[in-house]
Amino acid sequence: MWLDEPEPVIKRIPWPNGARVAVTIDLVLEAWQKLPPVSTALTPVFPKEAIDRGLTDHATLSWQLFGGRSGFARSVRILKQHGVTASVMCSALAAERWPDQVAQFAADGNEIVAHAYSQDHRMYFMDEAGERAEVARCAEVIEKVTGSRPAGWSSPGGQRGDHTLSSLLAEGYAYCSDFSDAEVPYVALEQDGKRLLAMPGSSVNDVNLMRNGHGTDVYVDIFCAMIDQLRAEGDEYPGMMTAIVHSTHLGRPQGGWALNKCLEYAAKFDDVWLCRPRDIAEHYLAAL
Repeated sequence: MWLDEPEPVIKRIPWPNGARVAVTIDLVLEAWQKLPPVSTALTPVFPKEAIDRGLTDHATLSWQLFGGRSGFARSVRILKQHGVTASVMCSALAAERWPDQVAQFAADGNEIVAHAYSQDHRMYFMDEAGERAEVARCAEVIEKVTGSRPAGWSSPGGQRGDHTLSSLLAEGYAYCSDFSDAEVPYVALEQDGKRLLAMPGSSVNDVNLMRNGHGTDVYVDIFCAMIDQLRAEGDEYPGMMTAIVHSTHLGRPQGGWALNKCLEYAAKFDDVWLCRPRDIAEHYLAAL
């Protein structure tokens, strides 16, 4: 059915202060209420027989908990060293488990992006009422922890449901990053004078690379190559890119090395706008 939807109007809008490319660093802090049937960690496969018997995959559980206990803090320290504000795609359950870290991250001028209540809550399984309740619950939890409601949303796995966009618009969100069909934002839904932006999702994603056996050097190579190409195109086609940093994956020491390298490279150029997704959304909506 989606193939019959009208083509969106995609406008390339110049970035502030003559920037050729906008770059967001998007940390990810996730939490699970239960372990998934298929592990998302880089750990040995837990046998189906053990899952069927109700046994606990302790290796995966330990891997997942690393994000809130160590990985997120490391990435935050590195961002501070470079004077960069960023965002975190945050499970509402993670905000409840580690409220001090999330609240401080927001207080330092960074952005909290809602990322469902937990990673078990997949939007495509929910009906319209369920999706509306999910996005409302996440906004309430994040507001309770940080004092502010989130402007952005990212579904687990980037997989939204049939009613995610309308639910987000109704709950006052400004953008959704479950999109990979364009290089700049566009209006995904407009109703009653309100607009919800489609925000391009991951450009370089640590999980995808590590699952395919690539090291952190490849992450750095892709990050730098994208900046080079987008800067070359930027006078005529101002674009954007996102760098995804999962606290469970790139939050480890080798990932800290990679994040340092990426930020050092981006800082070499006056025409690279390091910003939060919210900054891009506000700039784009104002320009419209």
